[in-house]
Amino acid sequence: MAFARPEGEERVSGLELDLSRQLWAYATQPAHALIPAASERGTQHRLAVTITEAYFLGAKNIGDADVLAGIAADYGFERAEAHAIALDPIQHKRVEQEAGRSAAAGIRSVPHVIFGGRAAIGGSQSENEIALHVQEAAPRSFSKNRKRAY
Repeated sequence: MAFARPEGEERVSGLELDLSRQLWAYATQPAHALIPAASERGTQHRLAVTITEAYFLGAKNIGDADVLAGIAADYGFERAEAHAIALDPIQHKRVEQEAGRSAAAGIRSVPHVIFGGRAAIGGSQSENEIALHVQEAAPRSFSKNRKRAY
C-alpha cells in the first residue's frame, strides 16, 4: 500500500519502479559519505543518481562499502579509496549532523523541496502537485501579466 503512490507517479514519468523488490532499508551513511567526495571529481550528481538507481531499481545494499566501491569505480574513485570513504566514521558523523540540522529545520521526508522560501512539499508528489507549488511560489514579477527585462 505504501508503495502504490510513488510507483504510480514514477510510471507516469516513464520509470518502472517496483519498491517491493527492495526488501530491506539500509543505512545510508556510507552512500552519503561518498557522494560529496565525488564533487572534486565532477561526478557527484551522476554518482548520486547511480547510487539511487542501484537502491531503488537494482535492490542493492547501498549501506555496503563493497557495493558502493564497485559503483564509485566508474566515477573517478579507486575501489580502496571509495571503500575507505564509505566506512570513515568522521564522514558518518558529518552525515548524522546534517541529518540533525535537517530534522531541526522541519524536514521529515525525502524529497523535501522548498519553493520560493514559502511553500514546501515533502515525500512523493505528482508532477501536477509540484507544478502547482512552483506556480504558487513564483513571485509576481514572473507572472504572465508582467514583463521584466534581465
